[in-house]
Amino acid sequence: MPIDKSINQAPAGLDELETEDAEPALEIEIVDPEAVSIKGPGFELDVIKAEVEDDFDSNLAEELDEGALASLAEELAGDIENDKHSRKEWEKAYVEGIKLLGLQIEERTEPWSGACGVFHPCSPKQLYAFSLKPYPRHSQRRVLCVPR
Repeated sequence: MPIDKSINQAPAGLDELETEDAEPALEIEIVDPEAVSIKGPGFELDVIKAEVEDDFDSNLAEELDEGALASLAEELAGDIENDKHSRKEWEKAYVEGIKLLGLQIEERTEPWSGACGVFHPCSPKQLYAFSLKPYPRHSQRRVLCVPR
């Protein structure tokens, strides 16, 4: 079965463009995986792997002079104080809210060190009874259960 011409033919004149004013192609030479040489019209570029003297994760404090370290420490200490001062009102409201709720927080060592030591003055029975009070108002029937 013969092959028909394609429906979409290449634009005319492409062959002429390749021969007229065509710049020489780039020449790429790979010396080894860490060195590449690229040559083109008017330039030559050699790419090689640089030797790294310092480790990326080295301690920068060892590289800086004492004046720069002192300046950074002073700036950091000032920022910490500004943070504490800016949230002072929030901390006061938070502590007051804990007191109004009646929560008691104490350090615990039993059953293990750091165990939760938050207590509320209401007993679970009172909380359960309180949570059931609005329920009959929202139900279709007024009596949900009949005591015996």
